[in-house]
Parts: sequence; structure tokens; C-alpha cells
Amino acid sequence: AMLLDEPANSMDLRHIHRTMHILRQLAQRGLGILVVLHDLNLAAQYADDVWLLDHGSLVDTGPWQQVLDPARLEPIYGVSLRPLSPPGCERPVFFVPPVDTLI
Repeated sequence: AMLLDEPANSMDLRHIHRTMHILRQLAQRGLGILVVLHDLNLAAQYADDVWLLDHGSLVDTGPWQQVLDPARLEPIYGVSLRPLSPPGCERPVFFVPPVDTLI
């Protein structure tokens, strides 16, 4: 099993996605992978299951489709979120509208 805390922090985009792809491949081979991320888009793109924390307390767990819901995320992150569905992508990309939409 592997526990990684922000493994892509300070990497450029190519290396971020290469690292996440490698971790996903390891998970598909049966290795337990637990990754701590603050980036919703990385979680949405690569996670199978998500544990959502708010000030250190676990508030939700489950498949990414269930947990990565703007209604659940907005109160925790304090911003409005708009899930976008880019062509050819199965998973959403979260967009934060301009600052005047802060919660």
C-alpha cells in the first residue's frame, strides 16, 4: 500500500499527470493507493473513491460521482463550483466562477 500527501505538488502539468497515471496503473494492478489532494480536478480525474474532509473531520466518503458534487463541496471550499463536461471526457472538470461568487 502507498500513502501519498500531495504527490504532485510543485510539479509541472506533464509530470503531475504522469505521476497520477502511474499511481492509477498501480491501483489497477491491486496495490492500495491513498492520495491526499486539495485539487478537485485531479481527484475527479483519477480517484475511484473520495474521502471528503472539512477542518480535519470526515464529512463524506464514497465513489467520486457521489462525493464530488457541488452541493457537497461548495460549503467546504467556500466557492461556487461549476462542473463542466469537456468533449471526450467521462469525468467533470470543476470551474470556479469569478470572485464575486464566493460563498
